[in-house]
Amino acid sequence: MNNTLKNREEVNLAIKIIKASNLNLHNVPEKNWDSLIALKIITQNTNSSAKILDAGGEKVSLILFWLYQLGFSNLKCLNLLFEKRMKRGKIEFIPGDLTKTDFPNNHFDIITCISVIEHGVDEAKYFKEMNRILKKGGLLITSTDYWESKIDTSGKFEFNNPIFIYDRDSVKRLLNIAFKSNFRLFGPEIDLNCQYKVVNWNRFNLDYTFLIFCLQKM
Repeated sequence: MNNTLKNREEVNLAIKIIKASNLNLHNVPEKNWDSLIALKIITQNTNSSAKILDAGGEKVSLILFWLYQLGFSNLKCLNLLFEKRMKRGKIEFIPGDLTKTDFPNNHFDIITCISVIEHGVDEAKYFKEMNRILKKGGLLITSTDYWESKIDTSGKFEFNNPIFIYDRDSVKRLLNIAFKSNFRLFGPEIDLNCQYKVVNWNRFNLDYTFLIFCLQKM
């Protein structure tokens, strides 16, 4: 955790582990890498009764379906684009803004936010709200598009928001916002170094990689 996707071998290893665990694969091969890291953090730091939220997840939320397969039962997925509240098995899908939710204070054990914050999310509001709804000592797992030097995305839009790829400086700024919101880094020091641009977004002709990091509410 707290590192970048370095090379294709890391993707292939994640896929191998997921297949061996009889879990479904993500249709985007590279997303298996950060999803598997998130799964490991959850299973190593909680039990099946833990309250888990996938903030900004989709109806095909891979991490929640994996957790459901592993016996977790308190699973929620929040997305502004959901039209109505619905339930599928033990997973509840809830329409809502992740920067302004209706959840009670100190509610969740772990929150995941996988490849969401780069899509126009207000960073300060994000960390403030996640801190409010996490229990003390709870974990916030965030992944995002990343490359250590700045990539020009001007004029490119997705989900009606400008496309943004975090770089070394913007991640440091992001973490400072998190620390001011009563979070601390969980696990090893964050590694922002890159090797290869493993991810290719063909539609926008963009090449980059992924970053995942875990924060703990103090």
